[in-house]
Amino acid sequence: MSERYYIAYGSNMSAGDMRERTPEAVLAGKTTLKGWRLQFRYGANIVRDEASQTPAIIWKISPQDEMSLDRYEDVPDFYVKEEWTIPVESLDGRDLGELTALVYIMTEEAVKEKSANPVSPGWYYEIIRKAYEAFGFDTGILEEALEESRRVPR
Repeated sequence: MSERYYIAYGSNMSAGDMRERTPEAVLAGKTTLKGWRLQFRYGANIVRDEASQTPAIIWKISPQDEMSLDRYEDVPDFYVKEEWTIPVESLDGRDLGELTALVYIMTEEAVKEKSANPVSPGWYYEIIRKAYEAFGFDTGILEEALEESRRVPR
């Protein structure tokens, strides 16, 4: 297995957190996941919603980094991995074309469990908010996801 690209839309957008979890990861660019809505179910997740979009950071990761991420994301029990082909741009906005990258999506069982037993994403939200600000993303998307998580029936 060779190096791969990874789409981070949650706490792994944080360069500091990624350094701890995946010491070989290199920031490769950013993207917008069109047709996907950010949600909080303890952790971050994205769900299909054609009217939405979610900003994300792209990392180049090693096989060891991927194994570390799999453990951190509790694959396959909490998240599953998918491969997507996405448009990527540099951090200064230059078009870098398309690439194939892995993304973690919360399992249906985990979404149901976390919706039935919600936890406020307080500290987790703050990590992501700081990353949104650092990379120039619209924090309104993040705030909408937080508000939506508060409306989940308890």
